Amino acid sequence: MAVKLDLDDIQGLLAHGHKRLRHARFTIFAAAEPAAGHALLDWLLPRVTSAAKVAADTALQIAFTPSGLRRLGLPDGVMNGFSAQFLAGMATPNRSRFLGDTGDSDPRYWGWGEPLGSPLDGLILLYAAEADILERQQAELLRRLAELGISEVTELSTLELAGKEPFGFQDGISQPQRHVPGAAPARTGRGWLLAVPRGGRQAAGRIR
Repeated sequence: MAVKLDLDDIQGLLAHGHKRLRHARFTIFAAAEPAAGHALLDWLLPRVTSAAKVAADTALQIAFTPSGLRRLGLPDGVMNGFSAQFLAGMATPNRSRFLGDTGDSDPRYWGWGEPLGSPLDGLILLYAAEADILERQQAELLRRLAELGISEVTELSTLELAGKEPFGFQDGISQPQRHVPGAAPARTGRGWLLAVPRGGRQAAGRIR
């Protein structure tokens, strides 16, 4: 049975990847007070790009850490529904060994975040078609963070790889195209897409 996805409730990055928006900046933030976190979320939500449409010139996405979700007041019953890996993070000794973060890559030497730094609350991802548009969007974001008293932990810039992925191989030649139910049809390879609707019952939809 086909599952109709609520595309307005899904961030566009998951459906479209924002491939046409070739400039990006990622901002990691920490909110000392819950009220500041709620105020930031209220400001961001109308600006978040959903999967219901393909972004034209800009896109904004947001991701929260467990610390950020708890600061927003999510109860333990909800938090416990996330995976153990998400809740544990990447800096515990067991996770570090599993991920290969040892030696010079040990979390003790990281520039920000736990275990030696303060917990991080979230990541704001900005995408734009042109560099000047991105700079204006980033300046607006930083002004809002300052007004709310939210710490900008760091900014992560991006680099145009000219069709290459980070390891130097040509990118995009083996990725299957997807058809998102409710979106414009797309030519795709054969396969199956698994999904869990809100009712909790597992379903599978055919990728055509």
